[in-house]
Amino acid sequence: MPSFNYIAKFAGIRPPTDLDLSDISALDISEITSKVIKDYLAELYDNKGVRGIVFARYKDYIINVLEYAKQGGYIDDVPQVKFRTKEHTNQYNKPDRTAIEQLLAQTEGQPVETIIRLAWECGLARVEIPTLKYDQIDFENAEIVLPDRKVPIPSATLRFLKELRDKNQAYSDYVLISQKKEAPMAEQSVSRLVRFELDKYGQKKVRLSDLRMDYIVNCLKERSIEYVSYISGVNMRSLQAQYLPYVEAVPEVVSKAAAPDYEAVYQLMIDEKDSVTGLALWFVWQLGMTVTELPQLTWDMVDFANAKIDAISIPDELLILLRDLKEKNEKYSDHIFLTDSTNKPLDREYITKIVKKTFVKNGFIDLSLSELRKNFSPEMYGLKKELTAYLQEHRYADCKTVATVLDITEKDAGKLLRQLRSTDEVVLVGRRYFLPGTVVSPEDQESTILNYVKDHPLATRKELSELLGLASRRQFLPIVEPLIEEGKLIRTADNKYCLP
Repeated sequence: MPSFNYIAKFAGIRPPTDLDLSDISALDISEITSKVIKDYLAELYDNKGVRGIVFARYKDYIINVLEYAKQGGYIDDVPQVKFRTKEHTNQYNKPDRTAIEQLLAQTEGQPVETIIRLAWECGLARVEIPTLKYDQIDFENAEIVLPDRKVPIPSATLRFLKELRDKNQAYSDYVLISQKKEAPMAEQSVSRLVRFELDKYGQKKVRLSDLRMDYIVNCLKERSIEYVSYISGVNMRSLQAQYLPYVEAVPEVVSKAAAPDYEAVYQLMIDEKDSVTGLALWFVWQLGMTVTELPQLTWDMVDFANAKIDAISIPDELLILLRDLKEKNEKYSDHIFLTDSTNKPLDREYITKIVKKTFVKNGFIDLSLSELRKNFSPEMYGLKKELTAYLQEHRYADCKTVATVLDITEKDAGKLLRQLRSTDEVVLVGRRYFLPGTVVSPEDQESTILNYVKDHPLATRKELSELLGLASRRQFLPIVEPLIEEGKLIRTADNKYCLP
């Protein structure tokens, strides 16, 4: 059985530089029990004075190694790691919902109503409330757009904010204005105003900060901690330490996560380009690598001449990203995954955190790299030949047809088609897939049409559809309509086309 130290090195999980692991590094991984870990942490805490974030980082390192050992089949379960903690002290005065609702009803249209709704129903901090402007509110998508996050707005609050905008925007761009139509309001005035009204309704111990805390605690009862961390702006460590103790019961599974929109995930991967998230999606989701392999990837593993990395073929789009990234970062490190600020190699934990934050920010609340990799199947590559033969005979197919022909699920067919699109092995026009060369690609359709019409005035829909290689003339309308709207093409009364 390998040692703890061997597993850590093999996984590429680097220990904190100042961590003394002499007590456990040589132990077989199977000998690392809950008691061994507890005794080791006690030594750090009692005799070496390790505290706070540093202590938590040491503990997390041990857990990460044990989790990798479980994934590799070296141990059956990760030992429970519990360490003595001080009894949680009460810092949260829970507001009475009935009293707050009465307060809102009696202060309708007053500045205090605005403050309470933003803190209690949207979770905004005191510093954010007086500086909020109407151009930060996305009324169409019911979101408050802040520099670090997007906060969902409940329907009743959204109606309130719309009415407030219609009433007050002529006086100020700020959402919160005083009775004298002055803005922004001072933070101290915000707290004092709320405290005065809360006292009148029997909430003498409740303050503005308690309203925001009540919002966060209630969110934790219903949503994942990652999602709450994003919409509240509170990091997960603080949520665990300061907010979770007030959540009476956190359901193990809040709701069964719906299957992610893989087209949207694919677009996110393209948009993120050579960022940590973009690269992680390419390597894990598209190439089938594990998350623990990412910190170990170095430039000498990339065969640019043959477009391969560790014997895995690299799509052209990823190859271009890697070439540019190597030119930019190779002078700092041999590793591919680096921090943006210090250009230091990233470990698995930080890669996972960065990706998770990006997922949550883009609405993929319960998605993870590990989940995406489960959907990767090397066997799908064996289906390419069969699909190519079908397209050569039938010219085109939609996703449902591909699933039927290859006897796979539509989900797997979608993944295969996305992979083939990324390597330009199929072309998507409308909702149908073609082999390259058998249809004009979307980016060339406009120039092909205009050049043909220039030489062949009054071209028919049939001619142009056949020119583009479309499966049917119905596919032609979504292509030609934008050209007509932009004035680049004219359609005559008898449905023929010519230049203006």
